[in-house]
Amino acid sequence: MVFDDLMTTIQRLPLDEKVALLEALMRTVNEELHHASSEATAAPNAKRPADVLGTEGQPPPFEELRGVLAMDTPIPTEYDWKGDYADYLTKKYA
Repeated sequence: MVFDDLMTTIQRLPLDEKVALLEALMRTVNEELHHASSEATAAPNAKRPADVLGTEGQPPPFEELRGVLAMDTPIPTEYDWKGDYADYLTKKYA
């Protein structure tokens, strides 16, 4: 019920007061988010993404990732997968 009362009151405010209210809300939300993020990083068991991934800085370029996910079977030729894909689409839309 408080939310509905607030919304009714806000809609009646002049534009300059709405802008001031918006700025105050943004300031308090930013402060809460900053406080919450600083608490999360201060937690002793919190890990940084770089620690979890085992990397520092930027991830390696795409060219260096070639072959990372090696397959046991060879990659099918274009002829092999075109027939399978055509069969899949035929079954899907039949």
